[in-house]
Amino acid sequence: MGDGMDMFETARALLPPWLRDALDGDEYSAAEELHLRRGRRPTALLCGRERPFSERRVEESDICACLEKMSCRSLHCVMPQLLQGYLSCRGIRAGVCGTAVYEGGELTALRDISSMNIRIPHEPKEGTEALFAGLLPFESSLIISPPGGGKTTALRELIRRLSSSGLRVGVCDERNELAATDKGLPQFELGSCTDVMTGMKKEQAVTALLRGMSPEIIAVDEITEREDASVLLAAVGCGVKLIATAHASNPGELTRRSVYRELLSAGEFKNLITVSAVRGRRYYERSRL
Repeated sequence: MGDGMDMFETARALLPPWLRDALDGDEYSAAEELHLRRGRRPTALLCGRERPFSERRVEESDICACLEKMSCRSLHCVMPQLLQGYLSCRGIRAGVCGTAVYEGGELTALRDISSMNIRIPHEPKEGTEALFAGLLPFESSLIISPPGGGKTTALRELIRRLSSSGLRVGVCDERNELAATDKGLPQFELGSCTDVMTGMKKEQAVTALLRGMSPEIIAVDEITEREDASVLLAAVGCGVKLIATAHASNPGELTRRSVYRELLSAGEFKNLITVSAVRGRRYYERSRL
């Protein structure tokens, strides 16, 4: 199983030598993000604030070197991901900004890379025992927080606990962040009764899991499109329960977005888990929908 320190070292290994050396030691091992912006000092996100970890300025070549490592020197193979603004590698997800290139009205490339945000997943260390203790018998649950607030971490832990209790969980890991699968082996512990579909869009992954793996629970990260909601509602019709995450700080934000209103109006989700972060510590609150 990967832990916070392991994933930090995985992220650190993606960096050019001078950036890697600047992060040497335990001082930055709890960092949740590493930000590289052209012409500016690199920063680490610690306790909710960005902290520079070198006086040297980042160049485009530094960012490109990271991308080369993440893509195993095959950027053309990962271009579909890059065109969505991110790249994933062994559970590490990096957001990328640059200049879009269009040909015939179609987005074809990203050039003049200007910034990169390397997000480092961590295992929850405290506060989760009481939260998950009352979730059995399981009812469909929705996990919310603002971007970067800890939704994926909470989802991963919930999957692990439910699977370890003997429930079959089918995981749609479109961006390979939940399992961090490497050559078929998950780097994160997701429990003994979990099946993971990696790199496939949610609509296709849910259908494949339902047809082939007879899950009792379907887990997906980041519902963002109407198609995501539609396939989840179809899965409910097949008798499975759901675990999903959504970008929102509170229930009111959910109801203001049409894609979430559709899910909530169906009445399938019974539990709402709100994740908040204060000075680097995460808090979990469960309520009924």
